Amino acid sequence: VEHWSIPTDTAKRAVPTLLADLGQAGHDPAPFTPLPTFWSDQYDLRIQSFGAPGLGGDDIRVLEGDLGGEVAVGYHDGGRLVGVVVIGLPSVLARYRAELMRAPAAA
Repeated sequence: VEHWSIPTDTAKRAVPTLLADLGQAGHDPAPFTPLPTFWSDQYDLRIQSFGAPGLGGDDIRVLEGDLGGEVAVGYHDGGRLVGVVVIGLPSVLARYRAELMRAPAAA
């Protein structure tokens, strides 16, 4: 998923990599793995997604709220959270984004 956050995440990784190549800093050997993210405003609703909901298979759970209004839905693979779609609920975004960033990459 390409969105506005990808250029920012890429720049945050490119600068330290460039400095390491110039011998001015240590190199981070971890692969660059930006978190897929998108958002869309639909009338008065903001829909935001983090991670890879498509990898969730049939294990989809309401994490907060309810399907009739503002809601956070989690997509799981083998019990591991792999994606979140949030409609409204701006107060939960940072928490779920951080949880997905801590999760190990899918095999």
